[in-house]
Amino acid sequence: MVGGVRAENLPKSESLSFEGLKVGQEVPNFELTDLKGKTFRLYDFLKSGNFVLINFWATWCPPCLQELPSMELLNQSFKGEAFSILAISVDEQTQDVVNFINQIGERSLSFLVLLDPLKIVSQAQFGTQKYPETFLIGPNLMLLEKYIGERNWMDPRIISQLKALMSKKNQ
Repeated sequence: MVGGVRAENLPKSESLSFEGLKVGQEVPNFELTDLKGKTFRLYDFLKSGNFVLINFWATWCPPCLQELPSMELLNQSFKGEAFSILAISVDEQTQDVVNFINQIGERSLSFLVLLDPLKIVSQAQFGTQKYPETFLIGPNLMLLEKYIGERNWMDPRIISQLKALMSKKNQ
């Protein structure tokens, strides 16, 4: 584990194009810590049939911060579904994330915030080049959709797309 990150099955550098992971590719497992130092693995969220929406963001990224409230509403609207959101900060300083969470109020976000200060997961595994970037992963470990840039996660078109992708139980 380096800087709170354990990357497993890192794809070979030549397997990642500038676009990073592509829809239909298997997503590699990873292990990251939260703000309290507790370790979480991606596969632990997927093994019970859950879909996971991974959002790479940073406190210094205005579009990232702008989409967080709608992501929170999305998480609340999917409560009770086989769905989790992992917000993975790429801030180099954990204290910046802690300060931000304290500023907005710890209870303002009902989803898990993880840390990737060395960008091992965001860049080396997912090929993220700009922020925010968001990935929908199915229970079979496949990348179902990739969103580059800020989104209004409560847009009816996005909600419909997510529900349609999640209705395919074999994903």
